Amino acid sequence: MNKKSILLILLSTLALGANAQRKYTIKSHLQNAEGQKIYLYSGDLGNMDIDSTIIANGKFTLKGELDTPFKCGNLILGNPKDYLNAKSWQIALEPTTITITGDANKQDAVSIKGCKVQDDHNKIKEERESFQKPLTELNKQYNDSDRELGMQEAMLNRLEGSVSYAISQIEERYGTYEEFECDDPDVYVKNNTVITRELEDGIKKEAAAGKKLENELKDIQVCRKDIERIMSGAGINIPDEEILKKTDIKYQDYNNLNKEYEQTAKEYSAILKLEYKKTDEFVKYKSKLIDSLKSYNAEDLAVQISMSVNMPKDEQQTSALIASLDETNSYIELEKTRVHKGIEDMERIKDNFENRCIQTCSNIRTELERLPKLSHIKMDKEDISIIGLNIPYVKESVYKERMSEYIDETIEAAESFKDTEERFRYIRNRLTWKRLFSVIVTDMNSIRINLYKRERIKDQSRYLRYEEAVGSTGQSQGIYIQFLIAIINYISNINTVMDGGIVGNTIFIDNPFGAAKDIYIWEPIFKLLKANHIQLIVPARGATPAITARFDVNYILGQKMADNRQQTVVVDYYSNVKQQELEYTRMNYEQASFDFL
Repeated sequence: MNKKSILLILLSTLALGANAQRKYTIKSHLQNAEGQKIYLYSGDLGNMDIDSTIIANGKFTLKGELDTPFKCGNLILGNPKDYLNAKSWQIALEPTTITITGDANKQDAVSIKGCKVQDDHNKIKEERESFQKPLTELNKQYNDSDRELGMQEAMLNRLEGSVSYAISQIEERYGTYEEFECDDPDVYVKNNTVITRELEDGIKKEAAAGKKLENELKDIQVCRKDIERIMSGAGINIPDEEILKKTDIKYQDYNNLNKEYEQTAKEYSAILKLEYKKTDEFVKYKSKLIDSLKSYNAEDLAVQISMSVNMPKDEQQTSALIASLDETNSYIELEKTRVHKGIEDMERIKDNFENRCIQTCSNIRTELERLPKLSHIKMDKEDISIIGLNIPYVKESVYKERMSEYIDETIEAAESFKDTEERFRYIRNRLTWKRLFSVIVTDMNSIRINLYKRERIKDQSRYLRYEEAVGSTGQSQGIYIQFLIAIINYISNINTVMDGGIVGNTIFIDNPFGAAKDIYIWEPIFKLLKANHIQLIVPARGATPAITARFDVNYILGQKMADNRQQTVVVDYYSNVKQQELEYTRMNYEQASFDFL
């Protein structure tokens, strides 16, 4: 009686032994099955019970009741409809606790224990496997013997073919082939012993050579399959005509075939590792290139690189990509050269512009340094410098650096303006002489102007800060006129070529006597004007006779109607100068204004 019959008897006995419903419990700890769903199918095909649960922390529990002492079932891990990927185990259900342990990825290694039928099934399975292994070995030996027989038959066929070929060659070379009867083979053999021995030796050599060739052919076939697999994986396709060119390889070329193949395999493995490394480097450098292009505001080129430059699949794509990148790189180099040339030109222009700005500032400084020297006036037959100027300049060695920073700040700030007019207005404001001059000055608020204040007592005259030199309104008028005379003298000195003669100047002032009518204030002023050859022209109303008497010529103005229009006309005049000595010259002038620092 075989084991299958015993199992059926046991199952029948169990079925007869119990009729009441009994409970079963399945507990499991499966590795590599976290979060997957497991199904339990039990019963007959027409009356199938299905239960399921989710595996959590590698564990699950299924409980149920049996209406028979035993049922067969199947546990299915995964989608039951996915026959290729789902894993299944047969399970015997009995009213007991059944345990399942093992690795879900190793289906045959999962252990199911707990019930007697299942344990018997496991034992039968183990015994079957003990028979299966020798049977497999016998099948292997049979297949090897069958293969050897096939080889012997092939050898026989080759020999028969060789005999037939030899006969055909004899017939072709010698005309006919005739068989002959040999009455005494021993005598024939004896007479042809040498030939026979030679033939036997030749057969042995040919057999050995054939065996060797057969073994080498097996190695070649294995190598060929590996090489075809490698070439297929690498996308390499060699045309048949190229293969045919290699068919004239001599026998001795195969002596070191295995060594050459092993070396080739090692080289190919190294190439694969290098390919993986280069692939990672390709992805890394591509990402770095895209980030660099974005940082240079080359968004379009970055998008083009991201979309077009991909990892090539074969040598042809690699060559095409290299050619494309070389072409792109040449364009970039040309653009780089053009940009560098443009930058050099811009730097040269910027340098020239900075030098011009520095030169402008230097010219301003020179003129300001000339101001105290050329703004002198005559007082009591003495040349006195009226204006003192104190400006805190930076060192000339840092002029270039400060001006470059100032221009850079101007350009950077100008770029924030979207409106062109506003941008130009900002630039023009930044390039005014006052703002440029501030670059070579440590602090514009620290610039100090000192004015010479002449007192009635000469020894009390001194230089005061501009803010301190101005006293009462009347004194302020005197200081202002004194300052104005100094400025006029300065302008005259820088624009007039002295030939030794007397240079006179004229000042127009709108009624300065309203705030200072006292003659003691104007006496030194008139004295100052005369000493410096300054003609004073004043339109005034209500001036005192003491003041008007100081002027050589006085015009009295009045109003009259002409063409229904009221006009101001000279109604009278008096002069301390004889009329015949007067000279009249038409003057064309424009009123000037001063933008003092």
